[in-house]
Amino acid sequence: MEHNLEKLKKLSDNKVHFMDYSESDFMKWKARDNNILKSSQAPKFLKAILIHKQKKRPHLFFGEAYAVSKLGDTTKEGWFNSWDWISSSKWMKGEYSKSKDPVINDLKKQFYEDALIRYIETAKWLKLLEVQKNLSHIPEPPDLWLVDKNNNHHFIEVKRNKDKLSDAQILGLALIDVCLNYQVHLLWLYEENKNPPNNYKLEPYIEKFNRFKKLNQIEIKS
Repeated sequence: MEHNLEKLKKLSDNKVHFMDYSESDFMKWKARDNNILKSSQAPKFLKAILIHKQKKRPHLFFGEAYAVSKLGDTTKEGWFNSWDWISSSKWMKGEYSKSKDPVINDLKKQFYEDALIRYIETAKWLKLLEVQKNLSHIPEPPDLWLVDKNNNHHFIEVKRNKDKLSDAQILGLALIDVCLNYQVHLLWLYEENKNPPNNYKLEPYIEKFNRFKKLNQIEIKS
C-alpha cells in the first residue's frame, strides 16, 4: 500500500488514517534491526532519536519508526515530538529539562532551535499556554511532527493494534488544531491481513476531540 504524507486524512474532518505493517517488520525492530528506518528517506533527526531509543527499549517506538519510514519520501523535515513544550512555558525560553543522556540533550537542542523557534509563533504559543489554565487535563504532544514538501505541517499521533488514545493525547491534538492551525492526524497501524479498528472503537475518540476543540475555541474567543 502506498502512503503519502500529503494525503493523510485530517482528524479535524473526522477522518482517521490507517497503515498496515507486517509482523516480520515488527519482530525485526524488537530484535534491534533498524534497517527499515535507516534505509528510508526519513529525516535525520527522526532516524537519530528513534534508533537511539530502540537501543534501550527495542519493544517500543516501532509504530513511529514504521510510519516515518513509509512517509519519508514526502517529508522534508521531521521531529519526534515527545517533550512537554506544549504545556511548559520554559521551552519558550529554551529552559527545557536536561537529560543525563548527552545524545538526548543534543537532540532537544536541535528540536528547540530547528522546530520550535522556527515554526511556532510566539503569540500562538502564548495563547496555547493560556487556554490550558482552565482545562482539567495536561495535554501531551502527538508522537510526530512532520513537514511535507509543500511546507505543510502535520502533527501525528501514532497508535498500533489495541493501543488506546488518552484524553491528554486527544487534548494535545485539539490544542494544536485550534491554537496553532496546523494539521493533526490520528494514524492507526494494524497488522496486515487483519482488519483495522472499526468505527465503534474510534467514534468516542473523534467525539471527544471535537468536544475539546469546541471548548478551546470558546476559551480563545473569551
